[in-house]
Amino acid sequence: MATQRDYQGLYDRIAALRNTVASRLASDLITNPQLADALTKQIDGMLQSVVDADARAPHPSRPRRQRGRLRAAAMRRGWRRSPVAPSGPGPAR
Repeated sequence: MATQRDYQGLYDRIAALRNTVASRLASDLITNPQLADALTKQIDGMLQSVVDADARAPHPSRPRRQRGRLRAAAMRRGWRRSPVAPSGPGPAR
């Protein structure tokens, strides 16, 4: 999932793209408003597809975040894991 910084970077790049297109095609855009509309729709479509793809991306799992919080709380309380018993056959008799 994208952060606010990621979205701001995306919007800044889209603004730069709009500025570049407008400056390079200024005379064509003035004489042909349909071209301006088509370019605007294409750029808006690219932006919307990125936003939609991010919305469909899986969110970080809640249990993983909770495990981190629980582990931190246990450490604050001084709790430790009990040692794990070795696996395999028991002691020889």
